[in-house]
Amino acid sequence: MSGWKVIRTETDDKGNTVELKYAEFGKGRARVKKWEIFRNGEYAGYAAIEPDADENFRRVLEGYVLNRETGRYEEAKDR
Repeated sequence: MSGWKVIRTETDDKGNTVELKYAEFGKGRARVKKWEIFRNGEYAGYAAIEPDADENFRRVLEGYVLNRETGRYEEAKDR
């Protein structure tokens, strides 16, 4: 599989569009799976395993975004 695919899209209660994208890179044992989450087209979070992708998608849908400096999900400024 090459490139990113949107695997889930939802709209939150404020009308923001949240997308979960998935991609695989490499082959065999070197294969890397990654999920990235976008809110209105802007990066909002990520996950390295599927259960985390579902949990972090839910967080972003509830109005939180990842603070890259702290590594924690915080309430979005426009919330």
